[in-house]
This record gives sequence, C-alpha cells and structure tokens, in this order.
Amino acid sequence: MLSLNLRVGYYRLAGVQNNQSLNVLSKQQDWNSLIKKVNDSYSSFYNLNARHRPIKSYSALAYFNQGNLKAAFTTYEAALKDHPNDYRTLNNMGRVCMQLRRYTKAKSYFKKSLAINSKFDLAIFNMATVHVQMKKYSKALFWLEKTKSNKKRKQKLLKRIEMESGISVKDTLSNSINDTLTNPIKDTLINPIKDTIK
Repeated sequence: MLSLNLRVGYYRLAGVQNNQSLNVLSKQQDWNSLIKKVNDSYSSFYNLNARHRPIKSYSALAYFNQGNLKAAFTTYEAALKDHPNDYRTLNNMGRVCMQLRRYTKAKSYFKKSLAINSKFDLAIFNMATVHVQMKKYSKALFWLEKTKSNKKRKQKLLKRIEMESGISVKDTLSNSINDTLTNPIKDTLINPIKDTIK
C-alpha cells in the first residue's frame, strides 16, 4: 500500500510541475515541445491538470494548430475519456469536426459544451459559425446575437452571412430572434435554447 501511495504522490508532484510547463509552452505556441511534454507527463495517476482540464487536450490543441486534424480528433477523443464533461475540450472537439466538415457532429459538441457552461462565449460563437457553414443563416444570426465575441470577428461573420445569403444583416439582426421563433418554416428553429440542453 505504501508503494502505491508513493507512486501516486510522485506522479502528482511531477504533474503539478508539468502543469506550469504545459501552460508556458501553449502560450509560446511551441507545439512540438508541448506534445512531447504531454507524452512525458501523462499517466493514469495524472491525466487532469490543476484546473481539471484533460492533459491530452494540450497535445490535441497542438496537433490542431499544426494542421494535423486526424491526430487532433483522436487525441481530443482520448482527452474526453479522461474528462467527458470538460466544456472547453468539447468545444475544441467541435472546432476539429467543423474543420473536417462534419458540421452536424460539430454542432453536437458545441451543444454539449453549452449544456455544461451556457455562458461559454467561444462555443456560442462557434454555434453561429457552424450554422453559417450549414447555410442556416437565421440560426447563425440567433447565435451571433447571443455572443459577446469581439466586434471584428463578429463583423467578419456578419459580412459573410450577408454575402452568402443575400440577407441584409442591418435589417435582420435585431429581429432575428423574433423572426426565427415566429417563422419556423424559414429555418426550422423552434426552440434554440431547449436544443442546447439536449
């Protein structure tokens, strides 16, 4: 029993030290070193960092930023096995799916993320983006109105909606919630808030 306690203690101490390194490497965008550090520090005793984020989500992020979507997808799957309710990892898995053009799957990950943290603005913005990808513009406008995302990103997505759909965003944006709720035929949006909880 003492041997097991010493082993767990060792991995926990090493994990705490590695946690700082993971954050630094992530901020420096040193993706290869980040992947190596995750591989060196991961164990069944240390699979979550101090903020309860899956350690493997760091290497998945690195793979994503390197453009290796297949590795990012499989690594995020592994991260979600360690912590299936991490809203940030669920959101990032949705981003990978969106890049892979698996829009329905992406949307389901964003919904799961928002079911856990309904105020997570990045997932709200990503819901708007995935609806644009799916050409469901009134749903995209609904989600875009809910986001507090920076104006530049928001404007860029609004411009894209306007160009692709022909919808005059200035006329539509303030009425998008009312319009989509009262006219379900337009975009089959009946209860978007209920949809995020499923």
